[in-house]
Amino acid sequence: MRCSSAPIADADRLGIWGYSYGGYMTAWAIGQTPRFKAAVCGAPCFDLESMYGTSDIGHAWGPYEWGGQPHEASEAFAAHSSTFAHRARTPTLIMQGEADERCPIGQGEQMFVALKQAGCEVEFAPLPRWRARDAAGWAAVAPGRLPGAPARLVHRPSDMIRALEEEGRPAAPLRSTG
Repeated sequence: MRCSSAPIADADRLGIWGYSYGGYMTAWAIGQTPRFKAAVCGAPCFDLESMYGTSDIGHAWGPYEWGGQPHEASEAFAAHSSTFAHRARTPTLIMQGEADERCPIGQGEQMFVALKQAGCEVEFAPLPRWRARDAAGWAAVAPGRLPGAPARLVHRPSDMIRALEEEGRPAAPLRSTG
């Protein structure tokens, strides 16, 4: 049975959310189907060739995953990048840590531009001092403070935006098509 047809799911309110690798999968998914009514894409790995030279692990991870350096495996890098953004129609919030070495901010900025040029409703929210590894285990961590996170632990995008506002940090997007 598909989750979207289960009695617990409302197909008219179906959304998608992911961070880091989940952001990569969210970026891919919204280019595959119009079924989602909204998306939150955190720290996406959007362009694997540019990530190769800007991420703290790109130079080691890229050859292992894609079979070589970009000049040796350009087809693999291109095929696994989010090359379907031009088809996306899902309203999307991109959240990206300004201090993220693993998923550099440029990845989210590239996704923002691609979605904007595709005519998709999109917002970009930079997160000061935030890194992808800070988000690891949000739901599994006991209540406390994560390095670089808002003053309280957050489990959902709406919690994160509310926490940023409570700390006096702007939750409004840096750029918007709205």
